[in-house]
Amino acid sequence: IYMLNDFNKKIIRVTSAGVLNSSFASLPIDNYTSTRGAMVVDGSNSVFVLNTGESGDGGSDVISKITSAGDVTSKWADMAVPHPMGITRDNSGNLFVANTKNNTVSKITSAGSVTAAWSSLPVGAHPLYIVADHLGNVFTSNRNNTVSKINSSGTATAIAVGPAYTTYTSGNQASPIALDQNGNLYVGIRNGTSSKIVKIAAGGTTTADFANLASDPEWIAVDVTRNSLYVARKAAKRISKVDLTNSNAGTNT
Repeated sequence: IYMLNDFNKKIIRVTSAGVLNSSFASLPIDNYTSTRGAMVVDGSNSVFVLNTGESGDGGSDVISKITSAGDVTSKWADMAVPHPMGITRDNSGNLFVANTKNNTVSKITSAGSVTAAWSSLPVGAHPLYIVADHLGNVFTSNRNNTVSKINSSGTATAIAVGPAYTTYTSGNQASPIALDQNGNLYVGIRNGTSSKIVKIAAGGTTTADFANLASDPEWIAVDVTRNSLYVARKAAKRISKVDLTNSNAGTNT
């Protein structure tokens, strides 16, 4: 497990045995690291960290690469776009970055080559969370209460999440998303003690009350080896686990 300590710009690593290294790697101090801790890990255990900044912050919008040995390339890729916030990786080693301010998604090859506006979303979408499936599709959750699906050519279309999304989600607040190995999409709906996980099957069928949560979800992630969905609930300072194999998953949070 890799985590970002935003206070001291260090990457924390926890091994499968539970051994914690609180100073596994240090990011350059002149980068204003995203407070969302946006990062992704590849098959070689290299970590790619999204560093975001505005000109007034003295920072730069770059991707830093950290090898499994903790060696840092502070400016592995220059994003050249304003305020990138979310990052994901596909099976081919390409990275995709959600550019919240200018409503685009950037594509970065495994060599670090950047296509700044690989995909354009509707004006006002403001993509924040981003995930990729094994078929070359990319999904974004946007601050205007929509979810977009982007095909391998970069063409974006809207996905119908159902009434739960517009009913429970507050304005200008994107919902966290995650994919499982079967292409099912999970959307975390923020609504305080009535928060939920919505499941959208690969075929398009929506389960609005797939799981019930006691507080707002901040991040969600799927563990394919254990068929589980993990939900980080920031306000509650808790992580919930949902059993994806249970037909009544709503009772297993």
